[in-house]
Amino acid sequence: RARAASAPEPEPEPIATPAAKVGWRERARLLTNEGKQLARGPIGRFSASQVFIGLGAGLFFPYLSIYFVNELGATTPQFGVLSSVQTVLLAGAALLAAPLAARFGKLRLAIVAQTLSLPFLIVLGVSPVLSIAAVAYLARASLMNLGAPGLQAYYMEAVPEGRRGLASSVYNGVWQGAWALGALIGGSLISRAGYGSVFLVAAVCYTASILLLAWWFGGARQRATREEPAPALQGDAV
Repeated sequence: RARAASAPEPEPEPIATPAAKVGWRERARLLTNEGKQLARGPIGRFSASQVFIGLGAGLFFPYLSIYFVNELGATTPQFGVLSSVQTVLLAGAALLAAPLAARFGKLRLAIVAQTLSLPFLIVLGVSPVLSIAAVAYLARASLMNLGAPGLQAYYMEAVPEGRRGLASSVYNGVWQGAWALGALIGGSLISRAGYGSVFLVAAVCYTASILLLAWWFGGARQRATREEPAPALQGDAV
């Protein structure tokens, strides 16, 4: 009897490979473009302003207690009382920040408060009178803290939701790095030119930060700085 013809065996399925493999040059080009986009967007611009804030703060903050005790003649208990009063004022400023930001705008409040703090920073560094320096110290800290919460919220609102974790990490990392560099520079400046120099240089750094914020995000410019979602690399999971 004739043998029944067997059905043909199915061909093996091809091994799945990435539909579009990106070469290292193309991947590098895409990553470079994404980096440029980040640098031109809110993350890069806010980070640039944070560099100057962190640098300015690092110049004098680590040496404030030494400055008050050694240069202005404050006793350790007096500086302790001053620090306690500052903490209370900072808490009050934080409570006032939300209603003031709602009325005047987060960015405007931050820029105005930081600008008003600059004369007190200079007085703090040049006044030889303990009581005047103490008032300047408290006023400067309160004004800086008045605008800080709204500015942090503005940072987050200016960045797409998917990148807010990255933005927070970049802001904090940039600030901490600039603060560490400022502390290093501040110690050298104090030993060579005295305490007054670090306060004046810090005022210049704060002014640069304020000008950058006003230039990049003030008025109609802030509408042009919203980031677009970064292009995904071909072949990557989305």
